[in-house]
Amino acid sequence: MDAAVTRDHLARLFAEEAAVLGRLETLLETEHALLASRDVDGLDAAGRERQGGIGTLLRVQSERNSFCRMLGFEEGAVGLGKLLAWCDPEGRLRVRWEDCAARAGRCRTLNDRNGVLANAQLRRVSNFLGALTGAPKQPATYSPSATAASLPTGRLLAAKA
Repeated sequence: MDAAVTRDHLARLFAEEAAVLGRLETLLETEHALLASRDVDGLDAAGRERQGGIGTLLRVQSERNSFCRMLGFEEGAVGLGKLLAWCDPEGRLRVRWEDCAARAGRCRTLNDRNGVLANAQLRRVSNFLGALTGAPKQPATYSPSATAASLPTGRLLAAKA
C-alpha cells in the first residue's frame, strides 16, 4: 500500500478519535455536575451517550489494529509507532496520535473522579437505608484490589471444643 494512502487513512482515524474524545471529555464534565446535583434522568441520558462514544472508540481502535495487521505491523502502540515512522517520516500524524493519547488520559482522570463521587453517594444512600431498616452496619475491609468489601455475618472464625 502507498504511504500517502496509509497516511490519509490514519489521519481520518485520528481525527475521528480526537472528535469522540473531545465529546467524551465534555460529557464527563457534564456527568460530574449531574452527579453533584443528583440528576438521575440526566445521568441516564449521559450514560447512554457515553456508551455510544466508547463504542465508537472501540471501533476506531479495532479498525486501526486491523489496518496495522493488514500492512504487516503488530497491533498496539509499538506497531502503530512503526507504521507512523514508515508512512509519516515528518511526524505530523504522531502529533495527532499523542494528542489523542493525552485526551484519553484526561477522559480517564475525569471518569475516575466521577466514579469516586458516585461511589461516595452510593455509600451514603446505603448508610441511610441501613439506618432506616435498622440493619447493623458491618465493618468494611479491603480486598487485594483495594476495593471495599463487607465481611459476611455469621462467619466462624474460631471454635473451642
